[in-house]
Amino acid sequence: MFFGIAMGLLLTQSALGFMAFLGALSLIGIVINNSIMLVDSMDNLKRKGVEGTESIVRASLSRMRPILTTAATTLIGLIPLSTEW
Repeated sequence: MFFGIAMGLLLTQSALGFMAFLGALSLIGIVINNSIMLVDSMDNLKRKGVEGTESIVRASLSRMRPILTTAATTLIGLIPLSTEW
């Protein structure tokens, strides 16, 4: 994740200012939230009797669309922060 932030700053030739830091914190929060939701889905499946690897695969498949949607809307919402008007 930090590699992606650094590459984004390099590609846009931007400094790590307040707005970039705010965007990075937002993205970190989204990643943590997605991780918590994925682990919770795996735990729920394990409680229902689904075994280890199967619970990982099923939770990943069921959470993929919400995770991608959340990430996409966050990135689109942060575009105004990345442009300097």
